Amino acid sequence: MLNVVLDTNLIIAAYYNRRSASAQILDLARNGKINVLWSEKVFEEAKFILDKIKAGVEFRKSLLSIYKESRKVIKPERDIDVIEDDPSDNKLIGCAVKGASYIISNDHHLLDIGEYKGIKMVRPQAFLRELKI
Repeated sequence: MLNVVLDTNLIIAAYYNRRSASAQILDLARNGKINVLWSEKVFEEAKFILDKIKAGVEFRKSLLSIYKESRKVIKPERDIDVIEDDPSDNKLIGCAVKGASYIISNDHHLLDIGEYKGIKMVRPQAFLRELKI
């Protein structure tokens, strides 16, 4: 199964547009077509974003179930220091180096890197194109 790391901006996009590429990716995860890797820091940020956008109960439960059912909690061995302009994005790379093929994001700090140690950093639409969905 394909392992991915999801940036929280994907969650925001999916919440505000349930027909977006971001929402389709959450559906793939929910339906077991892709596996979401996450760390405690990534999970905490996701919960923070859900609170910030005042996500409804159903959306919140659905998203949190993706994380909980993946059973792929990553404990990064060390801090990754790749992105200087927005160091908080390094937690996504630190998680991804433990087995993800993709980081899916709309954040230019990640997208500008493009690839790191074989991990592709792509927009949601590009990810779906690569999967031919």
